[in-house]
Amino acid sequence: MMRTAACFHSDQARCTVRKVLRGLVCPRDKSRILEGYGFVRANRARLPIATMARLLGVSTSGFYVWLVREPSTQSRSDAQRLARIRTLHASSRGTNGAPRIHAHLAREGVHVGRKRGARLMRRALSTCRG
Repeated sequence: MMRTAACFHSDQARCTVRKVLRGLVCPRDKSRILEGYGFVRANRARLPIATMARLLGVSTSGFYVWLVREPSTQSRSDAQRLARIRTLHASSRGTNGAPRIHAHLAREGVHVGRKRGARLMRRALSTCRG
C-alpha cells in the first residue's frame, strides 16, 4: 500500500514524499493498531500526534480514547495467563509446547481454550526469543 505524506523543508516549500507503509498497520489487526498507539505515546513529546497517526494509519481520536481506557477483562486475564505460561515454559527449559502447557494449566484448574492458549504461547515465545 503506497501512501503520500506532505512534508516541509527548510524553505517551507511543500513537497510530496512517497512513504511505503506496507504491512505496518493493517486495519483488521488489533495488535498492530495497539503497537501504533504505543509508538505514538512513546514519541508524542518529539513528534506531532496527528502526523504520526496519519503515517501509521491509526486515528487520533482512537489514540486519545485508548489513552484513558481501562484494559479489558480479557486483556487482564491474558496478561495473567501469559505470565503463567512463561513460567511454565521456562521451568521446562523451553521444551514444552502449547499442548503440554495447556494440559498443565488444565490440571491446575486454570481454564484456557486450546486456541487461546496457543495464541498466548506464540506471544510468549515471540517475546522470549527476541
